[in-house]
Amino acid sequence: PLLGLEVFHVYLLLSDLFRRLWNAFSLTSRALFDMLFQDNINTVPLVGFLNY
Repeated sequence: PLLGLEVFHVYLLLSDLFRRLWNAFSLTSRALFDMLFQDNINTVPLVGFLNY
């Protein structure tokens, strides 16, 4: 029974760690996407002007 509790404890720790990593990754990717999207919005008129 003790081994089962240890495995369950490790499982909880790993799931918590994975959840934290996933949250950090999603926040970072979202911020990067917003930044790239913002840059694209800013550069589209410039590119259109150069092509025109």
